[in-house]
Amino acid sequence: MTSPIELRCLIVDDIDTNRAVMEKQIGIASKACKLPCVCDFAENGLEAVALCAQHEYDLIIMDNNMPEMNGPEAAREILALSPRYIIGYTATESQEEIDACKSAGMEEVLPKNPGQLREAVQQFMRKQSL
Repeated sequence: MTSPIELRCLIVDDIDTNRAVMEKQIGIASKACKLPCVCDFAENGLEAVALCAQHEYDLIIMDNNMPEMNGPEAAREILALSPRYIIGYTATESQEEIDACKSAGMEEVLPKNPGQLREAVQQFMRKQSL
């Protein structure tokens, strides 16, 4: 029997509590899908771009509003490096903000709702384990 793949995830948010909530939801999804996942963290878009230049990530969950570089700007730069699956995770649900995230190349844009994030991560993981 071969060992399961291990996903690598990057969590990007400028607030410690939000990063912890995202990590917990990824952990729950990982356990439910029986697919190990290792998480790295960035506090802003600049850090995220630098980490993506050094590492391959299967999944990136990114806040929209951050200091230094916002989510859409970071998504554009990251996607210019290589294709990645990016989920925008935003505190506001304005159509303008959702459109900005989508036009930057984010696959999904979710409100900061732990249950919705967990479900989106589980769906992503199920596709990866096929």
